[in-house]
Amino acid sequence: MEKLPIIEIDLSFAKKKVLNENLYNLFTGAVGLFLKGIGVNIDKLSIPVRITGTKKEIGAFKTALNNSKKYIEASKLHGKDSEEATSSKKELLTAVSEFEEVTKIKWPVE
Repeated sequence: MEKLPIIEIDLSFAKKKVLNENLYNLFTGAVGLFLKGIGVNIDKLSIPVRITGTKKEIGAFKTALNNSKKYIEASKLHGKDSEEATSSKKELLTAVSEFEEVTKIKWPVE
């Protein structure tokens, strides 16, 4: 079996002034991959990933990622206009705002 390459995400790249389209596309792709089918429990990822940054950046990333997953699940299960999905979306928007403020990176999932 072929060993998967490690996906590296440095949440400080925008602050280091190295944010460019390629890095942002890589970040966007990684977040999309997390949300598509791996359960989004970032502490138990089954693909090799290394996330670096400050404690605050990593915490904001985990919260935004987990809240994205919760919103997607609530929307699928109850419908986008349901009370559950609306509540999840509010939590997501708060988490995304915190992530963007802390990292200076735009959250890639609308």
